[in-house]
Parts: sequence; C-alpha cells; structure tokens
Amino acid sequence: MRVSCPNCSHVIDILGRSASEDITCPTCGSKFSLFDGLDATVDITARVPELGHFKLLHPVGRGSFGSVWKARDTRLNRFVAIKLPHNHRLTRAEAAFFLREARSAAQVSHPNIVTVYEVGRAGDTIYIVAEFIDCVSLNDWRKLHNPGFRDSARVCAGIAGALQAAHQQRVVHRDLKPGNIVMDASDVPHVTDFGLAKRDGETTIAADGQVLGTPAYMSPEQASGKGFQADGRSDVFALGVILYELLTNVRPFDAKSNVLLEQIRRIEPKRPCLLDKRIPRDLETICLHALEKDPNRRYQTAAAMGDDLERFLVDRPIAARPLSRVAKMGRFVRRQSAVAATIALSLLCASLVGMAIWLVDGRAGPVPAGTRRVTLRTEPAGAEVVFIPLDTQSGIPWVSRSVLAGKSPTDVQLLPGDYLVVAHRGDEWFHEVYRHVPGRHETLPTRFLHSSWKMDGQIVVLPAITLFQPASVTNMQASVDGGTFRRFQGSGLGAGHSDEPRSVPSFFVDSREVTIGDLRNAGLPLQRKLVGDAPPDTYPVTDVTWDEALQYSEQMGKRLLDEWEYEYLATAGGTRRFPWGNEACPDHNWDAGPAGKSDHDVLVWERVSREVRGLFSNVAEWTSSWSEIGPLGRDQPIVRGGPLSPGDLPGSPLLRERWVRPASGPRLGFRCARSRHPRVKRSDFVRSF
Repeated sequence: MRVSCPNCSHVIDILGRSASEDITCPTCGSKFSLFDGLDATVDITARVPELGHFKLLHPVGRGSFGSVWKARDTRLNRFVAIKLPHNHRLTRAEAAFFLREARSAAQVSHPNIVTVYEVGRAGDTIYIVAEFIDCVSLNDWRKLHNPGFRDSARVCAGIAGALQAAHQQRVVHRDLKPGNIVMDASDVPHVTDFGLAKRDGETTIAADGQVLGTPAYMSPEQASGKGFQADGRSDVFALGVILYELLTNVRPFDAKSNVLLEQIRRIEPKRPCLLDKRIPRDLETICLHALEKDPNRRYQTAAAMGDDLERFLVDRPIAARPLSRVAKMGRFVRRQSAVAATIALSLLCASLVGMAIWLVDGRAGPVPAGTRRVTLRTEPAGAEVVFIPLDTQSGIPWVSRSVLAGKSPTDVQLLPGDYLVVAHRGDEWFHEVYRHVPGRHETLPTRFLHSSWKMDGQIVVLPAITLFQPASVTNMQASVDGGTFRRFQGSGLGAGHSDEPRSVPSFFVDSREVTIGDLRNAGLPLQRKLVGDAPPDTYPVTDVTWDEALQYSEQMGKRLLDEWEYEYLATAGGTRRFPWGNEACPDHNWDAGPAGKSDHDVLVWERVSREVRGLFSNVAEWTSSWSEIGPLGRDQPIVRGGPLSPGDLPGSPLLRERWVRPASGPRLGFRCARSRHPRVKRSDFVRSF
C-alpha cells in the first residue's frame, strides 16, 4: 500500500507496515501518521473540489461507509476512483476500519480485482485512490443483460480467479456480494470493497458472536457468529449464492433477518432446476456444491470451483458430483432423525416399485417430453448424420449431447431448438449446416434453409442437405494450419494478451470477401440488393443479413467463420495487432474497393497457404458465433473486422459487435470457410482451456 506525504505529496510505500505507526517522508523528512489529529470531533462533510493532486469530478457510487468519486490525477493525467468516508464524525477506530480495504486490496494483484493505488490525507480527510473502471454493479448488470447460463458461469469463473488470488495472499473477503462486484464495458467482473477482509494472523475486528457481512450472502459459519473463523471457503459459499442468483433470479435464502440466518444455518436451498428446468445439470451441481453447509464438504478452494466452471464452459466433465440418494438420506437423518426412518422406508418402497416397472416395461427410460419426430435426407443418400444441439445463449455446439441419427434418410426424435447438422460419407464428402427443429407452437418458417421446415402430419421434415467433395469447394481457398493462441484484450495499440488460450483446428478460408459477382453467379434470391447504382461485381457485397450470408455459405458447400477463427487469422495467431503487422495503416485508407486488391490489408503467414486479403478493410464480416449476453441469444450474431460506417477510423481487428437479426449495413459483408474434415468431436471446434 502507498500513502502520499501530506507535506510534499511524495508517494511512500508502506505495504507490510501498520497504518497507525509514524511515517517518515524520505523526501522532506517530515513525520506524520494517517491518524494524526483524528478524534470524535473530526468533521469531513465540507468537501473541496481537490484532494492534493486529485481533482474530484462527480460521485459514482455510495456504500455503507463511504462514497466513491470519479477524479482526475493531475500528476499522471489519468482518471481514478477516490473513496471518501461519508460519516460526518470520524474516530480513529472508524479511520482504521476505513483503511482496511486499502491494506487488504493492495496485497493482491489480479485483473479481476480493482487495484488500489494509494491512500492519502488532505487536511482531516483520509481517502483511498483506486483504479477507475467504467462499470455497473453486478446486480444492475444482471437486470440489464439477463445473462444466460454460460455467461453466468463465465462471470463466476472470473470472480473465483480473483478470490483465489486473494486467498493465496491470505486475504479472505468475507463480504462478497453483487454490490461489491462491478462489471466493466467488456462484461468482465472486478471484485472490490475489502472493508471486512480478514488476513491470516491478524486480530479480527469483530468479537466472537458478532455477525459480519451481508446476511443474504453469508456462509453458515458467519451466520452462526463465527466470522472470526471464516476462511476462503466462506467466500466460496458467497460465490455459490451469487451463481444461484444469476441462474434463477432469486436468492437461495430470502427472509427477514433472524429467519434468514436460521435458513442459512439449517435449511437446504431449493434445487435451481426446480425453478428453471433449462439450467444445465452440471451447473446446478457446481452451485449446490459451493452451498454445502459444512465447509469441509464445499469446494476447498476458489480455484477448484473456478476449474469446474471452466470445465462446464468447454463441455468437459466436472469434478463435483451431485449427492447420491444415500448421501442425501444421511444428511437428512443427521438433521431430522425423528422422521428419518419413515422417510427412508418410503423411499425404499418407491425405488422397488420403480425398478419393477422398469423391468416389466423393458426400456432404459422414457423419451424426453417435448421431443418431435424429425426426418432428413441427404444428396447423395447414405450419409452419416449427426445432430449437435446449440447452446441457446452462446450458439456453441453442445457436442456432449450429440444425437447420432444414423444413415440418411434419417428418422429421429429431437427436442425443439437449433442444431449444427453434420452429414458425411467419410472425410471425402461432407457438409455442415444449421437446421431448426420447431416447437409445436411455432408458426410458418422463413425462406432460409437453416430455419425452415415442412410438416408431414406430425412429422417435421427438414430441408435436404447436399454433400460436397472438398476439392470442389476449397480449390480457391487458403488452407490454414490450426494452433493454440492467446487472444488480445483491449483495443488498438494498447491491446494486450489474455491469459486464456484458445485452440483452433485447421480449416480453409476464402482469400477475399464474397463479392457482388459471386452472388450473381450463385443465382441466389439476393438480387434485390444489386439493382440501381450498384458497385462493380468485383466489390464486396454489402447490406447482406446474417441469414442471407448463412444461406449463401450453405449453397456453396461452405460455412461462416467462427469469430475466434477470424481473430486467429486477423492477428496471425496472436502475434500481431493487425493482419499486416503491429502498426496501423498510416493513411487510414479504409474505403471499400475491389475485393482482394488491397495494398495494405494483406495477411502473409507461414500457417496460411496463400495470401488472405481484406480482413480489416472494405467491410466488417459476419461470423457464425452468437452473443452470449442478453435474452436475444441466437438473434445476436457477432460481427468482426473492419469499419461499420463511412468515415470510421481503424481501431484493431478486435472490433466486435453484436448485430440483431435481421439487420444489415452498408459496410457489412462476409467471407466463407470450410472445415478440413467433418466436425463431430469437441476437439474439432475452437475451444478454450
């Protein structure tokens, strides 16, 4: 932790020292203490526009003990957040409590923890200077974005990483809640407010029996008045409460204060799936494992919980396992021994009856409710068909739930939803397309193959799939060797590498954008875009919707790029900021021109068999990826690449926009890709680690 000398403003590092001991400034030689002159008569209500070299701009938040202001550091010319206590009578004890946050947070360095720069005094006012993040609280973000299950898991995985970093420095937060988590403009969480943090080896600020923290997010040990014994597993419990709330929009424990504490100590939370049956079972298991009453049965570290959340995000088996019936019965016996015998006997009888029915019926289980009978044929016939359901929020293929439909023509039972359908005859003839299985309430389909169907009585008939031989499609494409890369974060020349590597399998890609002439030659029903004063046929097509781009790709035997395949190309595997290097184009010549004729936007890379042009000029490009945020889900495809409107200046190939179907734009086009071989395994797709 650092402190500014009140005499000469020199910044002094006091990390590891008590905030109450005298400090000698090495520059001016003056001695001072942060607590000098503080007693019950100190009045800090009279605010001034400046505190030392910090100019206060406007308040941005308010907590139980202090308010947060946006300010400008006139010395370093940057925005900072300054926290000021708002109690009008500040005692030495209150000042010590106020500085706990700075002392605890300053010990931990992590991208998901708000950085504390220094503490200082201006007259009688003590203040904390921290990193300024343009943000909203997690509560407000949840209400604004209504995050899906995968995005909820991603956010909690980031919080778990922050907690683990704090715990490794022996700092336990003890007041983790949505109000102490802020979300930045990139939807990245940041943990703040370490005012109640406890460090190993220190005397706690609360005596035995005093309840510390926010009741709804307390662990059972905190609710029992043993906050002084709380360790990292208490923070894990609070994170479980946050995950539960993100998944269900309600808290697991909700009542008046005294009843609430009793619920936390003794009552098991309702299973999230009972509140929303769409919640993935693995995510429910992670949540309930974090909410175990006994700390020894919870995740023992925040890292362990974060690892399971990451496994869920990449469709790998999680380490936590749901409680077996025997374990649940044992837990119930320990808490409700008076009726345990009766309940156990009832469960046993029910199990025996269920087993008898199963044996007589002769089936492994019933067909899931809501399924529909679906038929599909391929040209030529006899291809193996795999239906891979798409996550409703992220659009990521859920490979672990693939349905092997057998050889075409197929007749299979499927749940309503969107699917990536892979039809192949070995690696020689194959195609990967999207198809939609309608619910019983859905009305007439659209004209696009990927969202249309016919009905034959109660049977859903999906559009046929034409198989293509690779050589007939890829002869004019660039071959891209896959690899692992770390994507950029941020934008422009200030971008930096992320710690999250992604693995990109090999693929083929068009060496230029799809042109107006390409659409004319394909004879697709997009000619309405090409009438009047249309540009020459050599120019990239624009004003094309995502559905139209997808339709063209399918009919040409191709697909759209995954957004991370796009970034893998645009940054040469994370080694450059632009396709051509690290410097922005000096003349900012981004106007649309003939596709493939760019003299600056050229990717030459040893992993690509031929030059790829126009990745960051002419037009921005549709991808096959969907937004993972908000209720629209699959209706928000991702756009990557160049400027979106005339006059835009370049930023970086990281430009990432969510466009709502069926939008289009005058600077929005696309290019196509094709897989090296049919993608039917998880390793065939872009994945993160």
